[in-house]
Order: sequence, then structure tokens, then C-alpha cells
Amino acid sequence: MIVEGMPWPLVLPLAIGMMIWGIIRAKNQLSPQPKKNKKSKKK
Repeated sequence: MIVEGMPWPLVLPLAIGMMIWGIIRAKNQLSPQPKKNKKSKKK
């Protein structure tokens, strides 16, 4: 990641978001659930 020259208020949420995304992907890979195709109801 290139952090040099970027303001910290923008870098922190990005890093936290990537960490959360990684954890979610790891959980999805560890506990695979049968994918059910839910039809979205169009109003």
C-alpha cells in the first residue's frame, strides 16, 4: 500500500475496511454455505 503523501483520515478507514473485508472472506471460505438463488421481488 502506498501511504506516503496520503492524509491519515483517509488511510485509516481504508485499512480498517480491508481488514474487515479479509475477515469476512476468511469466514465465508471456512464455513461454506449452500448458495440459494433468492429471487429479488420487483415492486
